Amino acid sequence: MKWVSLILVVIGVGVLAFPFVENQYMEKKQTELVDQYEQHLSPDSQVAAQSLEDVTDVFESEAQAATTAAPLPDEMMGTLEIPSIELKLPILEGATEESLASAVGHLTGTPFIGQEGNAALAAHRGYSFGRLFNRLDELEKGDTILATTNEGPLQYEVTNAFLVKPEDVSVLEPFSDGSTITLITCHPIRNPTHRIIVQAELVEHTPSEP
Repeated sequence: MKWVSLILVVIGVGVLAFPFVENQYMEKKQTELVDQYEQHLSPDSQVAAQSLEDVTDVFESEAQAATTAAPLPDEMMGTLEIPSIELKLPILEGATEESLASAVGHLTGTPFIGQEGNAALAAHRGYSFGRLFNRLDELEKGDTILATTNEGPLQYEVTNAFLVKPEDVSVLEPFSDGSTITLITCHPIRNPTHRIIVQAELVEHTPSEP
């Protein structure tokens, strides 16, 4: 009976530890992607139409993403950093199951980061994908968002944060002249019914040397 009890204890500890171990693995994977990108900048020219409804489908289906292999550095278009919530993540083209498993996804069909118009970026907010956008609801007006692409570093300032219904595609429309970004994630973390929207305007851009 003693060995049966021991096995049950080991199984119990494993079940309790699994979420922590999985979270640590995802954070390590995200850090590796950022490090790889910073050593290997490469442009991505594919642009295709994508609606907010596609992102909703991804947010509501998490099973595949947690086991998806990490993308290669040349699939990346940049990095996103938000100092106030201690966040630094790679940015991939397309908000798909694969890209959102370990990164921020750029909604194809919206302008690229740094270009004139509203670039939309989405990420998961849950317990199976590392931290990602878990703390996006903490951002306030005036907070700094940093992005780095092959065009150089860009600094954005948060101008607005609010909730919308998943079907509200108006958040993809330009909300200011010049270059802006819109960050999108689900809310609440469990059984989401809305989307957190954080919008920011470009305040500084240092172009890369040719």
